[in-house]
Amino acid sequence: MYAVPGLISFMIATLLVNIAYRKRWYILYALLYLKLSIKGYRRQRNGGNFLFDGFLSYHASDADWVRDVLLQKLESPPMQFRLCVAERDFIPGMEITENICRAITQSRTSLFVISREFYRSRWCMFEVSLAQHRLFESDRQDGMVFIKKDDVDESELSTLLQYLIKSRTYIQIPPDGSNETLNNLFWLQVQAALEK
Repeated sequence: MYAVPGLISFMIATLLVNIAYRKRWYILYALLYLKLSIKGYRRQRNGGNFLFDGFLSYHASDADWVRDVLLQKLESPPMQFRLCVAERDFIPGMEITENICRAITQSRTSLFVISREFYRSRWCMFEVSLAQHRLFESDRQDGMVFIKKDDVDESELSTLLQYLIKSRTYIQIPPDGSNETLNNLFWLQVQAALEK
């Protein structure tokens, strides 16, 4: 007597779980979009002490993608974040280490584009270590965002980078040819991370 309604309920639940799994990116996109729509865009400044919304760290081999895609999207409307980029915003004649310290200190967030070349570069890893040190020193919670550009083999990463990627905001760039919803979800995640 109760077997038929129970079986029908089980079949409906299975169907709904299957649909939710197949459409998970659309659902995540819709939820994040709804959250940003309800909250609205509020740029938090911690007392206005920061000149930049973010310090952008990347390897030179990723410069074309950073310049042509990432900066174009993040610095133009509707996002209009102010990002510190070494080639553009570092002070000429000042030591590179001093420029990096200054940029991280004057930025609310440090944004790292992780690629194979990035984690093999001593300068890039120096920037990660310095940003982590500044984060602890200033007692800020969410000051580091990691964007993984490639399918990075996490076993090749340093212990520090593995820990930071697991414990901080980490966003995977969708593969080339991804649908518009997945790309929009990526940009919404980056926007939400920079607005924290």
